[in-house]
Amino acid sequence: MKDSISYNSQDSYDSQEILYRSEFLLNFASNRYKLTIKVANRAKFHRYQDYDAFNNPSIRPITKTICEMVDDINQFLYVEGS
Repeated sequence: MKDSISYNSQDSYDSQEILYRSEFLLNFASNRYKLTIKVANRAKFHRYQDYDAFNNPSIRPITKTICEMVDDINQFLYVEGS
């Protein structure tokens, strides 16, 4: 898995990478409903936290949230494995 999101020249995200990260989250979760609620709440937080980015979003809050959650899990797994 890549460490960061791949961008093309139009400041959009690589949809295959986002799909892969979403699948990773779903496979890692023990309860999909709770995962959905956590992702939604965190995305809502990002939406209101980054008000300037809301007016001109290069990456949507839900995409940013999915990527951050996968990175958090990977970091946790790396620390646990060490």
